[in-house]
Amino acid sequence: AIAARLDALSPGEFQLLAEQYARVKSPQRFINLCPVGRNVLNMPIGPWPDARCIVADGRYDVVEASKSKDWKGHVEDDLAHIVELGASLFAGYLFVSLAEEPRDTTSVQDTCIPLEQLGIPKDRAQLIFRRQLTAELAQPAFCRVLQEILKLRCDCTPFSLVQHAKLFGRADSVLPAFSEYIEGKVHRCKQVDEVEAR
Repeated sequence: AIAARLDALSPGEFQLLAEQYARVKSPQRFINLCPVGRNVLNMPIGPWPDARCIVADGRYDVVEASKSKDWKGHVEDDLAHIVELGASLFAGYLFVSLAEEPRDTTSVQDTCIPLEQLGIPKDRAQLIFRRQLTAELAQPAFCRVLQEILKLRCDCTPFSLVQHAKLFGRADSVLPAFSEYIEGKVHRCKQVDEVEAR
């Protein structure tokens, strides 16, 4: 479901998703992330990068998003922008793409080498592809992103209310009836109280 909703996003909505992904994944790194490449209606407006934040030393940490299958061409264009604006202005680069991750990982490594040569630390030069993005969006931390951007129902709790449990009223059930809970006939063991007290 997540992958299908990602495909249906407009380019501006995907930029918004990439921004939220960055904020949730690295909250300290992207604490003051500001959109640059989209307006409030989530329409792409052109300036590079899609989003950026200013780190303590005044340099930029940028986020770029792409729905294109030509991820390598997009990254090469980004490298040209970094060189044009001055590599010393950049502290990090996060690229979020809907393209499939290349089978040949050397192409990804070869893409990161110029970023390092431009002075962007290895741990701040990240390329995120479809499979990783989809897997990470399924984590509970991204529940709000799923609801607000992808319009998917999300519940990060594995529990349900006792009265909604399907086991009550079944003839083969060994669980107490709901009425027995209400009447106080079911008691907790002392170990539960001890665990909750810790």
